[in-house]
Amino acid sequence: MTNRMQWSKPTLGDLRRERRGASFDVWQMTQLIYGDKLEKIEYMTKLVMSDPALQADDIWWMDRMDR
Repeated sequence: MTNRMQWSKPTLGDLRRERRGASFDVWQMTQLIYGDKLEKIEYMTKLVMSDPALQADDIWWMDRMDR
C-alpha cells in the first residue's frame, strides 16, 4: 500500500468523522475514483499545503472571488 496522504486538514470535523465511520476503506475508494491521476493530485495538494500563504484556516470559508 502507498503512503497515505493526510487529506483531513482542510475538511470539517463532521466530514472526518463520517470518513472514519465508513463501512469501506476510504483510501481504496479514493484510488478507485482517481486511478492514475491520484499521484499528480497528491503532488499538487502537498505543494499547495506547503505554501504558508495558503495555510490560513479561513481560506476554506471564503468564496472563490475572495480567494
